[in-house]
Amino acid sequence: MENLTAMLSSSPSGYTGRAWIGLTASMTWTWEDGRPASFLHWMVGQPDNLSGSELCAVILGGFWMDVSCSLTNAPVCFDGTSIIIGSPMTWTNADAYCKSRASSLAEIPDDAINAAIFLKMTTSVTLKAWIGLRKTQLWHWSDTSQNYTFRNWEPGHPDHSGGQDCAAVAVTNGSWTDEQCSTQYPFFCYDVYKSWSVVVRMTIQSETNLGDPASSDAVLQQLHVTFANGGVTDLKLTWKIEPVEQMQERLTSKDHFCLWML
Repeated sequence: MENLTAMLSSSPSGYTGRAWIGLTASMTWTWEDGRPASFLHWMVGQPDNLSGSELCAVILGGFWMDVSCSLTNAPVCFDGTSIIIGSPMTWTNADAYCKSRASSLAEIPDDAINAAIFLKMTTSVTLKAWIGLRKTQLWHWSDTSQNYTFRNWEPGHPDHSGGQDCAAVAVTNGSWTDEQCSTQYPFFCYDVYKSWSVVVRMTIQSETNLGDPASSDAVLQQLHVTFANGGVTDLKLTWKIEPVEQMQERLTSKDHFCLWML
């Protein structure tokens, strides 16, 4: 929220609309609990999203197909030990049916579980059944592809309607909405400040005692002016004094200095 507040304070005064932020969504097959599927066992040619809305998965003949979630099929409930097969219903009702039995629509992590479910379907004379796999939106930051942890969605969003796969922020209150990526909004950019240090070793011979803080500060001020005249203003200069101990003849005012530029 601190980052969000700082961002909104940088928006032009008088603008009260929305602006793009770097949050985007992609459609991904996940299990009922929201975790992306690592094991997949699709039938050849699947998933094909034939109707444009095939966002749920069934198991048929031991292989998976994508179909419309509004169709009616038997649910396969699996709690890690027991497999339960119910009567035909929609995917949403199947999900609720399994949860009411302290189970969930089957999550299939490997070939062994897939084979066990197919065997149970065969013995119960079930041709096609729902599993807990569906296609959902996963939101992530565009620069890192990392899933987001902080959320500030406006109530009712994201509503996943009509391919709204990009996020915008309301500059009046900081809430987010999912929007069509083709919509034209102003946008916020950001960058990570990076600094580096440069060490310049100088041998200075002067009647002025540069070990005196007032003298060394005066030299730094002159160096700042020199850098500024060259267009460099975002830097920090500090001295590190290194006395020369091995010189046979040593002048009182002759020392080695390291100039640190950050």
